[in-house]
Amino acid sequence: MGCRHCSLVVAANIKCLSESKGQHTISKIQWRFEYTPWHQLLKLIIGSFNFDQMSTGYANIFTGSLALFGFILFFTIKRIPLKAKIAAGTISLLLIFSLCYEPLDLLWHGLQFPIWYPYRFSFVISFWLLLLAAYSFRYNVPMGITQIGLTLALTLGLVLLALNVVNRFDFISKPQIAITAGFMLLTLVLLTLRQTRYHGVNNLFIIIVTVEMGLNLFMSLNPISYLNNSDFTTYTQALVKGSDNVKELAKNTPFYRIGKTYERTKNDPMEADYYGASQFNSMMEPKVTDFFGKLGQPKGDGFVTYNNGTLITDALLSVGYFLQDRSDPIDANTATPNLKTSLPVVSSRPDLKEYDTARLLPEQQIYKNPFALPLAFLADAKVRATKSYTDFPLAQQEAIFHETVPQLTTPLYTATNYQVTLDNMRLKKHAAGLDYTKINQKQPAKVTLTFTPATDDPYYMTWGSTLNSKFVSLTINGKAIGLDDGYQNTLVFGVADQQKRQPIKIELVPQKNSLWLDNISIFKFNASLFKVWANTLQDQGLTQQKITPLSISGNIKATNNHQVVMTSIPNTKGWHVFVDGRPTPKIQLLQTLIGIPVKSGTHHIQIVYRAPYLRLGLVISAFSWCMIIGLTVYRRKHMI
Repeated sequence: MGCRHCSLVVAANIKCLSESKGQHTISKIQWRFEYTPWHQLLKLIIGSFNFDQMSTGYANIFTGSLALFGFILFFTIKRIPLKAKIAAGTISLLLIFSLCYEPLDLLWHGLQFPIWYPYRFSFVISFWLLLLAAYSFRYNVPMGITQIGLTLALTLGLVLLALNVVNRFDFISKPQIAITAGFMLLTLVLLTLRQTRYHGVNNLFIIIVTVEMGLNLFMSLNPISYLNNSDFTTYTQALVKGSDNVKELAKNTPFYRIGKTYERTKNDPMEADYYGASQFNSMMEPKVTDFFGKLGQPKGDGFVTYNNGTLITDALLSVGYFLQDRSDPIDANTATPNLKTSLPVVSSRPDLKEYDTARLLPEQQIYKNPFALPLAFLADAKVRATKSYTDFPLAQQEAIFHETVPQLTTPLYTATNYQVTLDNMRLKKHAAGLDYTKINQKQPAKVTLTFTPATDDPYYMTWGSTLNSKFVSLTINGKAIGLDDGYQNTLVFGVADQQKRQPIKIELVPQKNSLWLDNISIFKFNASLFKVWANTLQDQGLTQQKITPLSISGNIKATNNHQVVMTSIPNTKGWHVFVDGRPTPKIQLLQTLIGIPVKSGTHHIQIVYRAPYLRLGLVISAFSWCMIIGLTVYRRKHMI
């Protein structure tokens, strides 16, 4: 009945889940333990938590010494029926194995591993321990030799296990082990004194449990404060100031997205209330993350990061404004190289010189992109058959470029040679490609790539997916670039612009004893050709636009029957298209974006979003409430 009441929101959420998280369902289950099972006992140590445990840690099952001992005592109390103990033991074993045996873990998570926060069902185990402990304490049975022996053995075993592995796990320490042992022994003493003449034991239990749980809370949260309040506040103020200035500059622009060369989290756009292209969301549709990956952006199962754009991706995604840290010396006229800002640089975009400076702020510079395309525009119908490239982002961008405006036949990207200089590095024997190893493993090493641009055009470098922060650090012309600790696809970095005949130096410092230059190539970008492309598509954009959070409308004029309306809106369930007031089936472009087939002539386009199954949920909820009201009225009449 409850599900019927809330079908208004449940139905839409179920559909959304099926289109996002539901697409990541594991097709092949590995029948294995995910880690050594008894290491889970380490989570009974006070404060056994840190930042890494949030993403790839063990289940958090700490409930305190009293609950743990109560759980053990449940199986020793003779007055509890054997059937109840067998049932409780069976459920307990199932829950314990769910914490470490992959098939059971997957079953709890709907056959897909969660994005961060593993073992999210662990709260069930905590409640189960509390339930059995509360049940056992109802019997008020005195502690006997068996009970004391079992609790002492558990305490000693936990302490010995923790001391044996304390140097292998960074979420526990010897002081934590000592504190845990102290609380366990103190709880054991109080349990033993429960049946004696000592009064006030129950009050002591309240004090001890409160202190133990409070200390666990403090010691668990303290290690994850990776960002102090002042850093967070300073960064957020700068971000909000930048986005507010853009809103002021673009108050007459119907739609635009904002890009940045700095980042704190992938959800910066949500924090500062602007349209961006980066997002972390465990309900993100796989085709969206795949699309960004093909364009050369870092992506994972639940995030996309727009830190590696090019002029063409900026235009395609309607990135109309860019915020750049002024300590980043890409423009000698406006940069302040010695300025210490709160804005961590994660992007290399020397090509921002192609944009117009819109405003200078103390810490950042705002660029306006004159080449940004409207949210909807006409493209050649050949874009429907654009070839897909998985590990070659610049080839993907080239394909989009030529299929949207096929009359432009000159290549957009041209490969450029570069030189490799080794410092304490050499090629591996029988190496396939640029695969290097250190000569002296105790000394620092470096691989330097150099080239000299032949023109003032932008230059870009492709960067393989194995080259993350765990294996290498990257510096481009003296500027350190922040790398993620992992991503699934080849990236793109800007390395030069308006630097004709100026040597460009790219330094790679290995973090291990070897380094493979995975998919590293340098390409020249034909800026003049790109500007022709951008101007062509801008002239074919939606006019008289009206844009709200749930709808887009405007007019468009097709000059022939071989054009389609192309948007930068992901083709997810819920979007509905109307051409001249008539419902029109939408098409999918680039395996991701909404497209609209149109014939020659002027048309009024409407794109409207309605949550999937919203009407069905509304009907079910309305019917359910009508039943409740009817039954209530019926009962009252018959009671009278």
